[in-house]
Amino acid sequence: MENQTNGASFPFRLDLPPEARFFIEEARRLQRNITLVEGFRSAKFGMTEAEVRAAIRRDFPQAAERIVSEQTPVERTQVLSIAVPNLIPDAGTARISYILGHQSKRLIQVRVLWGPPADATARPEALVNAAEALRAYFDSLDWGSGSVERGVSLADGSTLVFRGLDEQGRMAQLQLMPAQGATGAVVNAQRAFAIRLTYVADPLNPDVFRLQRGQF
Repeated sequence: MENQTNGASFPFRLDLPPEARFFIEEARRLQRNITLVEGFRSAKFGMTEAEVRAAIRRDFPQAAERIVSEQTPVERTQVLSIAVPNLIPDAGTARISYILGHQSKRLIQVRVLWGPPADATARPEALVNAAEALRAYFDSLDWGSGSVERGVSLADGSTLVFRGLDEQGRMAQLQLMPAQGATGAVVNAQRAFAIRLTYVADPLNPDVFRLQRGQF
């Protein structure tokens, strides 16, 4: 096929360098408004701990004064957590956790929790409204064909309200969770549950501690 420009005909194929092809594909993606899962607000996947802390200060300056840092005992990831009231109006205080990879020490996941144990006083009806608002928000985005799941009961007892993957396989997932107390015990209260929203850079190969095949 001949390439034509301003009526001129060229009997050769125009080979673009990889960087040019990238920008063309990016322009096409923007035209289609395809969703990208890049992190949460100013905190982007791949950021270092210092960069994540700076992002928290930009997004939530008051909460940034009380960042809690801890290491998960099994996955051996570093977690920076903050409490943010009224992240969604009337849904109570949310706990936002920024998770840094075991080996990379860079941001691999962001998790937002409403309800127990983040806020034991959150009203169930307010959480239902918040979950519905989040589901409607994610449904309004363009995820591409075949990349979305909804309304699935999961093995951990939670309900998958929404799960979407972007073109790079990064994930946004919204769940209704059985509510837990501060000690991890399931709260024994009628209709008690929590909302968990998770953004994951690589859901298939997360950067967490694992025993290697053949070690034992």
